Amino acid sequence: MKKRNAIAFAGSLILASNLAQAAITDITIFDGLLADSPGGSSGSNGLFGSSTDPRFAGQPKMGEFNEVENGNVENASWDLRAFGFDPVTKKLIYQGGMNIASEHVNDAQSLNSSVNLSNQTNHQYFGIGSIFLKLGSDDGASAGFEPPIWSNNSTTPATNGNYGTLSNGALGGGGFDYAITLRTGAAGTLDYIIYELNANSVLRMPYYGENDEAGPYAYLPEDNQVNTIAVAQQNAGVSLKTALQMDDPAYGGLQSFGVNNYVAGFNLEGIGITNGSYFYLTQECGNDSLVGQYSGPNLVTIPEPSGTAALMGLMLGGAFFRNRRPTAG
Repeated sequence: MKKRNAIAFAGSLILASNLAQAAITDITIFDGLLADSPGGSSGSNGLFGSSTDPRFAGQPKMGEFNEVENGNVENASWDLRAFGFDPVTKKLIYQGGMNIASEHVNDAQSLNSSVNLSNQTNHQYFGIGSIFLKLGSDDGASAGFEPPIWSNNSTTPATNGNYGTLSNGALGGGGFDYAITLRTGAAGTLDYIIYELNANSVLRMPYYGENDEAGPYAYLPEDNQVNTIAVAQQNAGVSLKTALQMDDPAYGGLQSFGVNNYVAGFNLEGIGITNGSYFYLTQECGNDSLVGQYSGPNLVTIPEPSGTAALMGLMLGGAFFRNRRPTAG
C-alpha cells in the first residue's frame, strides 16, 4: 500500500513537471515590407543566401530567414529571423543571425559618436533597438492600432543622422503598451528592463531617414520625462545555438533553418499577454524588421511563489497522511 502511494505521488510530480515544460510556438508574421519593396539606396533587394524561409513557402519576399529590408546590408549578422512565445512560462524568445548582445545595444553610444555614421555602409556601429509590445483585445485585434511599418510620420523630418522622434500615440489606439529596452551587461551578456508606455512616450526613429518606414527602433528613457518600470532589470541569457541544438525539443516550434542562431529569452510573467498582442523589433539603422503576434487565450500573471509553495505543501501533506493510514489485518 505504501509503495503504491509513493508511486502515485511520484507520478503526480512527473505530470506536474510535464505541464511546466516549455511549449514555445513560432509567432512570426509578415513584417509588412516585401523584400523588393521601394526603400533604401544600396541596390540590394533584401534577399540573400541559397535558401528561403520555409514558413513562407511560395512567398519568399515575405519571409524572415535570409532576408533584410530592401536596400540594406545583406548578411546573416543583420538577419532577425523569429519570435517565439511560451504561454506556460510566459517567455518571449528572440532568434536570429544577429547577436543582440553586441556592444552597441541601445545605449545611445552612436548618438554621441565622433564616427561619421553616414559612411558606415556595413552598419557596424549600429545596434539593436527595443522590443515593443502592443497588447491585443479579447477578439485578437489591437483596437485602433496600426503596426509601425509604413509609419513615416515622425515628429522630426526623416533625414539621415537626426534619428527623428515619434509620439507613441501617433500609432493609434494609444500606441505601444510596453518597451523591452536592451542594454549590454557584464561580459557581453544582455540585460533588459520593461517600461510601461503611454500615448505621450517619445520613440526614437532609425538613423537612416529612408528607413523610417521600418517604424520606431527604440524607447530611450533619457528621451522621456516619465519612465514607469513594469519589470525590473533581468538578464536575457543570449547564447549561440548550432542547428542541432536548435532542433532540441526544448525549443519546440522554432526552426533551426539549418544554420547557427543566437537566441535570447525575455520574462513577461509580470504582464498579462492577451490574444492578438504584437511584438516588434528593428535595429538602430532599420536594416531588418521582425514582427510577431500571439494568438491564444488571454494569460494572467503567474501566481505568487507562496501560493505555489502552499499547493506543493498540500500535495506532500496528502501523500503523508495516505501513507500513515492503517492497513487492514
